[in-house]
Formats: sequence, structure tokens, C-alpha cells
Amino acid sequence: MDELNRGIFYEDFKVIEKAAFKVANHPKPKTQLPIVIKTLNIRMPKFKAFDSKVHDSAMEIVEFAKKRDMDNILKRHKVIMNNCVACHTQFRSEISKALAE
Repeated sequence: MDELNRGIFYEDFKVIEKAAFKVANHPKPKTQLPIVIKTLNIRMPKFKAFDSKVHDSAMEIVEFAKKRDMDNILKRHKVIMNNCVACHTQFRSEISKALAE
């Protein structure tokens, strides 16, 4: 996200494109996933919905960066930020605690 923000601030569309691709394809916690699923249980679909919105919006930013469309980049950036913060607010401490055990 820092790289994406930097690209936006400098209006560097190549940086935006590369950073958005990285956000969309961030590493999944494969070895930790069973703990996350167990911890969140019936709330897992909500967790996944946040992740999907982030992924989809980041991939849209990749395309908008190719077109140098800053207005739409900023609209999708807002979606990413809102979903990242909402997910972290709702789940981070609980998941961190479960993973530390």
C-alpha cells in the first residue's frame, strides 16, 4: 500500500500499476489459513468479502493505471483503504492472538 500511495502522490502510473498488482496478489497465509478459518468460523465469508473487494479494486487500478485514469484510480483506492481498515479493525487482533497461540 505504501508503494501504491507513493505512485499516486507522484502520479507515476507505472509504479501505481505494479503496486496495485502486488496488492491484488498479496501472499495468502496458506499455512495459517486453517487457524484463520477456525477462529472466524461463520464470519469467514465476511473476511473473504473484504479480501475480494481489495483484490478486485486493485486489479481495476492496474487497468486504470494503463489508461492514466487518476479519477478512477482514486475511487478504487478508496475502496481498498476502506476494506483494508474495516477488515483489520474487525479481525486483526483476534487473528493475531489465535496465530500466536
